[in-house]
Amino acid sequence: MDSNAAHVQTDLGEWALVDDQAEVVASVSTSTERSSGCAPAEESASEEPTVAAAPVAQSAEGAAECEAEVAALSTAAAAADLPTEAAPAVPDGCLRIVDDFVAEFFADAVAEGKKVRLIYMGMLLIHDRAMGEYGIEDDGVLHCASQQHLNLKGLANPANALLVATGAGLYSLWALLYHFPHLFSWKAIAVLSALSAAHVSTAVARFTAA
Repeated sequence: MDSNAAHVQTDLGEWALVDDQAEVVASVSTSTERSSGCAPAEESASEEPTVAAAPVAQSAEGAAECEAEVAALSTAAAAADLPTEAAPAVPDGCLRIVDDFVAEFFADAVAEGKKVRLIYMGMLLIHDRAMGEYGIEDDGVLHCASQQHLNLKGLANPANALLVATGAGLYSLWALLYHFPHLFSWKAIAVLSALSAAHVSTAVARFTAA
């Protein structure tokens, strides 16, 4: 029995030794094939640049397209901003006509027949001009002068030609009386004075509104 047990232990020890050597040999052969194999290494080396080159080319093309789009958008934005810079905002008060301003704020004086004049920094504002032409801003100070409106009739009216001629004749007679008083008697002077008074009253009634 002792010999059989010893034989079994010896066999088991030999099997264990054989198995250990097999594992060592197998591991060594596997690592040797991995380290010394040339074909797989060449294939991996040849495949790696091919796989990496395509994404690099695609990324370069995409970057160029993005830069072109950004440049186009920036150019369009700059072109869109130009009209805004070239046309600044104008206050509403600067676009108002002088007549409209007078009619709004001096309606009572206009209804009474008065003539309203606006003065800004010593300048008389013309009725049909815009207030912005004189540099007036929304907070500007205006001076107002109002007086009774005189409705004068035109001197070029043919009906006034006789009145103008009569006035010129009377003026000539008064000038002659001044230089040559001995040529006029007191009756002539009285008649000339009466005619002159009648002429003045007629002229005032003619050229002014009743």
